[in-house]
Amino acid sequence: MGRRWRSRRDVARALAVVLILSVGFTACGGATETPPAEPTGSPTTGGEITGAFRGTPQPDRRCDRGRLTIGDLPAMDALRQDALQDATERARQWQEDAKLVALKVECAVLETDIRWAATYASVDAQSYFRGDTGETEPAETDVALLSTLPVEDVRFADLHAWLLDADPAFRDDSELSPVSGVAIRLNTAASPFGPPDAPRGAVYFHVGVIQDGITQDLFVSASTGTVYRYGA
Repeated sequence: MGRRWRSRRDVARALAVVLILSVGFTACGGATETPPAEPTGSPTTGGEITGAFRGTPQPDRRCDRGRLTIGDLPAMDALRQDALQDATERARQWQEDAKLVALKVECAVLETDIRWAATYASVDAQSYFRGDTGETEPAETDVALLSTLPVEDVRFADLHAWLLDADPAFRDDSELSPVSGVAIRLNTAASPFGPPDAPRGAVYFHVGVIQDGITQDLFVSASTGTVYRYGA
């Protein structure tokens, strides 16, 4: 009887040891963990979620590096009317007889935005007025001799196409000189604008296209697209 009891007691001890070892193995990672209910990635941390920004419009890249490009030109037609309307209202508050005589489109300093630098002249004040800054400057010539700049039929999209045709090296990403921006003026005897061979009485775009580190100075007829250069 003593030997049989000892055998049963030994068996019980052996079973207890096996049970303890089994529980310990499971706690140390022997079993498979339950997968997370949701993916842990996010647009911020760069996880595995894809397509989070699908359909989001791309940001406006105009003046992204402080300079306009040829590819930026077509979009300006949709912005011009509101920009000139605001500038004209400010100019008429300055002087009721203010008339638009010049327009320059450029990148604003330290901003990723376009500046519409519209210049107005007043016969009564014999001065010029900047529609974007409100600055005034006395006129050195008779303002009465200056003609109002007609911009109704001027299209930046046309300038875009004409520049791409003017030189096979010009591309949409070709930069325009920040010095000249895109200037628009009438070429008249009282206010010459362009090379000597550019016909008078016409409106011209003036741009400087930077190509291989060299700026090509161009005057483009706003009605025909003919390109004129100094020294050509």
